[in-house]
Amino acid sequence: MTAGDQTLIRLYMVNGLWELVCEGAEYHLYCSAPGMKAELPGLNGQLRITLHKTDGTEDTRQATQPFVYPDGVSYITVRNW
Repeated sequence: MTAGDQTLIRLYMVNGLWELVCEGAEYHLYCSAPGMKAELPGLNGQLRITLHKTDGTEDTRQATQPFVYPDGVSYITVRNW
């Protein structure tokens, strides 16, 4: 997906819904299809992904791009490490 000449996100998925909210250097992503691969070209290097789980807890992990949207989360927050 692009806005003007800037690519915001690259998604590798079939059949599903997603939503992306950009707040400065943080990206909040929801996807209805766990296992979907995504890239956020606005971020580089190591990523910090915070999982906002469906049970109300949070977990933070390190990742590289493309990253995989996990199962069992309400949404994730992605930023540079």
